[in-house]
Amino acid sequence: MTVSTYDDIAEWYDNWVGAHAMREDAFFPAVEALMGEVAGRRICDLACGQGRVARHLADRGAFVVGIDLSAKLLAIARRQEEAAPRGIDYRHADARGLDAIALAVDILAGRGSRSLQLMFQIQLVIPFAALGEEFGWRGYALPRLQKLYRPLPAALILGVVWAFWHLPYFVVAGNYPSPAALYFIPFAIGIVASSVLISWIYNSTGGSLPATILYHAALNIAVAIPQSDGLGGLWVNTSIFALCALIVALSSPVFRRAVSGTCVMRSSESDA
Repeated sequence: MTVSTYDDIAEWYDNWVGAHAMREDAFFPAVEALMGEVAGRRICDLACGQGRVARHLADRGAFVVGIDLSAKLLAIARRQEEAAPRGIDYRHADARGLDAIALAVDILAGRGSRSLQLMFQIQLVIPFAALGEEFGWRGYALPRLQKLYRPLPAALILGVVWAFWHLPYFVVAGNYPSPAALYFIPFAIGIVASSVLISWIYNSTGGSLPATILYHAALNIAVAIPQSDGLGGLWVNTSIFALCALIVALSSPVFRRAVSGTCVMRSSESDA
């Protein structure tokens, strides 16, 4: 790879540019107005240098990947990221080359995040990664809850516990823009809705764990595939899950039965 001439002056250049806010630059407010709202969007900062613009965009809630040819400027950017993590992913590449252009397109299309790529690959290689969770949630917890509550309240209670079980993922810097609570709320609603749907599958199949594991694995793969950007896209996905759960809750006889024990279908069959 070509060596950037900025490598020779990286520290001097960083000191010359300074650490003042981007809004204090004469040109940047106009650029910012053209960009509009960036919260929740994937942004590729080509020729990001020491990451000054990238940090500003990340502070506004964007998922940022910075690309630059200068290894020394990137080292300064990464030092800043270590001192104050914002979830910025810095890549060493030449913006004049096809590889960097392809990388930028992937990032803007939502395919450039290493964490998303890794998650997607894991779910494809191990489609039954949900195996352990389902033995716990539907194999152990749900049957016991259904001995105390009707199927729908049991599913809702389990869904709340299941949602908060994922809370640490939102606390780790870089997974979601700050404030993470804005993203956790629709995520939690979607998880509770999924709990209703999986409870319906569980009870409708006579307590089949393979069926719930298959649904859970498919859900993980679907979530790993980049879809609509930002908080608005997350709410769209959540609304779809919630609507499906509402339809099932109102229409399925599973949720109109009384406290059932281990499985609604099994208990009703044994009563017959």
